Amino acid sequence: MVAWKVVERILGIHQAQIQTNMNLARILVGLPIHLHVAVLRNSVKRFLRSRAKPLQDPARL
Repeated sequence: MVAWKVVERILGIHQAQIQTNMNLARILVGLPIHLHVAVLRNSVKRFLRSRAKPLQDPARL
């Protein structure tokens, strides 16, 4: 998932938005690209979503 942001800096709310979108789409890697910088290479931050283990049925325990 690639998220383009044109803001002065990436805030916690932007990170939460990206993480939520990744969880909903079941995407493991996200790249928010911040376009308000001189060099784009300095603005890319990699987000990784951990793979959640399947929930166990409490009746089976």
